[in-house]
Amino acid sequence: MISIIGLAGCTTAAVEPSHSTPEATNAEASTPAPTEAVTARTPEDVKASAMAAGRPEAAFDRNCEVWKSPEATTEPEAWANEIGGAWLEAKKAKCPDGITLPGYYVESWKPSAPGEITLIVDRAIDTIELNEHFSNLEWVAFGFICELYRDRPDLSKVVAITDGGGRKETVTREDLEAQGNLDLTSNSNC
Repeated sequence: MISIIGLAGCTTAAVEPSHSTPEATNAEASTPAPTEAVTARTPEDVKASAMAAGRPEAAFDRNCEVWKSPEATTEPEAWANEIGGAWLEAKKAKCPDGITLPGYYVESWKPSAPGEITLIVDRAIDTIELNEHFSNLEWVAFGFICELYRDRPDLSKVVAITDGGGRKETVTREDLEAQGNLDLTSNSNC
């Protein structure tokens, strides 16, 4: 009722919007109308587009459109997600595919035992040679624990397994300390 009274003194002449500048026309053309539905891309669309652009299949989701952190219904799963999230944050990424080689081979993670995390790694990692001193899975586990050893003393072991469980490698804090790779007094990485 208040709005009807407020409009009673207004004229009823229609006012057409002005499109006199190209900027106004382009801005209006690029903005979808409120009634238009924006269609989300399917994981298959994201993958096909990335691979067509030359992205490796193991790292197709560079923009993190598809990847989701593993579901955490238990305290150990929540801890594993916290550790995985800290790794992603240290790498300045929102998902493993946003990380360079070999990090983008990590598909997921899960807790193993207290202080231990298991990384599920795409088996495609076996198609390349990453490092002459480590197996590929060991290199992934090494890079993961090295990124977090200062800030996460609660992380004692990283196990990297290929999806399907075909191969497995383990790196522990003790292994790195024994090899002289961990120096908590220095600012350098492993």
